[in-house]
Amino acid sequence: MNIRMDPSTIAARLPRAYYTDKLDLTLGDVWNFEVTGMAVAGDFEVRVQFADGVSKAELSLDHEVFTALRIDAGEARFRIRIDHELLSFDLRAAESADECPLQGLQLLDPTTSEAKFTQLKTPVRDTELSRCNLLDDWPAVRAHIEAEDFDLGELTSMRDEIVDWAAARTITDPADPHHGAVYSEEDKYCFVDAIFAASCFMRRHLRTGGSEWLEKAVAARDYCFRGQYRDTGDPGKDGAWACMGIIDDPAGKHFRRITDPWCQASGVDMDLIGIECARLHGMGMAFSDEQLAQLRSAATWQVRNQVEPCWYSHHEGMDETCINVNSLAASQLFAAHQILLETTGAGLDAEILIDAVRGFEHVRACREAIGVVPYRRGANWRGGKFWCENLPDNGMGGHAQMQFLQNPYSSVSAESIAPELRRVALWYLLCSRFEDGHLVLAYDDSDECFRGIGFGNFTWCRITMLDIISQLWDVIGDKPFWMQFVRAHLRTLRERVWNRDDPATAPIRASVVPVQLVSWVQRAEWAALVFDNLATRFGVNDEMEG
Repeated sequence: MNIRMDPSTIAARLPRAYYTDKLDLTLGDVWNFEVTGMAVAGDFEVRVQFADGVSKAELSLDHEVFTALRIDAGEARFRIRIDHELLSFDLRAAESADECPLQGLQLLDPTTSEAKFTQLKTPVRDTELSRCNLLDDWPAVRAHIEAEDFDLGELTSMRDEIVDWAAARTITDPADPHHGAVYSEEDKYCFVDAIFAASCFMRRHLRTGGSEWLEKAVAARDYCFRGQYRDTGDPGKDGAWACMGIIDDPAGKHFRRITDPWCQASGVDMDLIGIECARLHGMGMAFSDEQLAQLRSAATWQVRNQVEPCWYSHHEGMDETCINVNSLAASQLFAAHQILLETTGAGLDAEILIDAVRGFEHVRACREAIGVVPYRRGANWRGGKFWCENLPDNGMGGHAQMQFLQNPYSSVSAESIAPELRRVALWYLLCSRFEDGHLVLAYDDSDECFRGIGFGNFTWCRITMLDIISQLWDVIGDKPFWMQFVRAHLRTLRERVWNRDDPATAPIRASVVPVQLVSWVQRAEWAALVFDNLATRFGVNDEMEG
């Protein structure tokens, strides 16, 4: 099928930092042309018609390397491959820096007569870069960020305040069905919260040598492992974890208990738990033979419930691809492999790991030019913007990607894909803005947000961002700037969303603005781990005994 489209509707002019090694946010002479949700796939010839006055242009198909185009009578042609429902290329045309350099664009299918065309109408692309006020005077803004002097010694206090809060709300009665769980301010006992609490308590044990913290860590881990579906005979459930949140109650009025009939089996919860188990394993926590079998069973669920080859499942019955889940699944599979191999000598089958890497490559292939990953392959309803609606998925997925890249058995490293990861950091930078002297990550305060879930407003999204950037600053260049960028965001968290008054509420508020429903993603224990990581990466952490 030959396709004709209006290039001005899919064009975006991006800052120079995307195409140079300089942290320059001024708009350059490069235009990106991108469409998600392409219904065609394969090799195409692209025919572009340039605007009047454009006689020289360079093309990039990977957002990195540019080559000169031959322009003849105002037209140029080049070959491109479309897969993952994404069409994306860049043009540098100095003679048309301020205006779209193209006035026509055609995709020519070698199997179709050149005379027949389908007119493709696409939504007008808007990256919403205009929301970011950092571009108004970038040199002054950069100087302001680089002068940030927030006391990094606060990191250990922020960590300890949350860990102490979680410990005070841990169920210690062995006869209680929730023994080991942390009772959330949201009236729930969550398996995911428990596994992050286990890591918090384990670190406190290693730091202090206190046996009571080891007991809390083991109890939290053991409670979490009670949440796996086992021996039900249902292939959509067995091996996955039951969600104790609100996945079956959108109104958020009832939270499942471990004593209730369980709800939907969650691949996402299973993945987060499996990934965090690798951290516990690295800290020396021993897993029982039964728990090791559970980790292997979780990997089996991943393989058995694929939506398509190397596209993993969000939950039981999932029939759509979810890019975010691929990040989680790839990391979980390698985490399980590491634990099993180093504990028993027998990890996962090589074919499973090869497929996990392919699953990760699907994520990379779907990453858009601005650095964001849409929620679903080919979906343009979430993606394509410097805006908060993308923060939860990219934060969770980015966290998992970093764990995958750092796994000692992974064939992909952060260093090997550094230019791509730099675009991730730039996306976070351009999702930020200054507000009353604070550097804030984008949030929504519209009427619709206050009445609904306000997903992108969760403080947890800001926490994952800090963890991701701090793991990238050694590989993407400009390390001193990115350290100060994180430091500035830490000031915002400490001064704007910290709870110092209500002991019944977690020290860090669940949302940056009041919303109706925050429930299942408060993740205070996850925040404590990130603050501990940051304290180490900034060199202000106290040493562990172990």
